[in-house]
Amino acid sequence: MTVFDPLTHLPLARSSAAATPQVLVTTREVPSGAVEPWCVRSATYTRDLPEVTHTGLLGALWHRRNAQLAEFAGHLGVSERMISRWEAGGEAIIPGQ
Repeated sequence: MTVFDPLTHLPLARSSAAATPQVLVTTREVPSGAVEPWCVRSATYTRDLPEVTHTGLLGALWHRRNAQLAEFAGHLGVSERMISRWEAGGEAIIPGQ
């Protein structure tokens, strides 16, 4: 889910400008049948402003792409030996919440 303003295209240089935020939701097909266990690679990763759900995905997507290029299914973001976020069985696990 992404919050955005389709009418004013809120400028980054003037983020305090009046806006009418909307919610943008994208979906994708859920795989059918049994899902094979994942083999993931850990990578040091800390989300910006982790207490707020946001669209800052550059770091996470970069780590996932590098893991997949190394033939892993994805990456497990860790920081100071803690998992930053993990999705298991359709449920997001976020430490501290």
